[in-house]
Amino acid sequence: MIDTHEFKKRDLYLNKILAFQDTAPVKVVTDIRRCGKSSLLRLMTLHLKENGITDDQILEMNFEYTDKIYIQVTESMTSEDVRKRELFPLQKINDNYEKIVLSLNPGMDSSYDGIKSKNLIDWLISE
Repeated sequence: MIDTHEFKKRDLYLNKILAFQDTAPVKVVTDIRRCGKSSLLRLMTLHLKENGITDDQILEMNFEYTDKIYIQVTESMTSEDVRKRELFPLQKINDNYEKIVLSLNPGMDSSYDGIKSKNLIDWLISE
């Protein structure tokens, strides 16, 4: 979601990002806190929309969780040994916060003793 307030023009930085648009691998924008990374990404979103990209083609994720969440990531949960290995650390945590094991297995939405098991891609899209 884009705020309606005006952003500082950051053409130099925006053009540097645009030079790498549609190329692999995924790019990561890093810098010190409060320097304008989020504003720059919002400007990038505005640029994309002005150039014909629709809202449903833009994936925006907020990683600022208000609640604690435990996430374990594994390639696969099909083997019983892997399930035990991935679930064990989460089972040892005695609180009521959400616990999730993410894997690349398609259609992997299940629960083991209150620990959710989900497909990584589906989870990223839904968040």
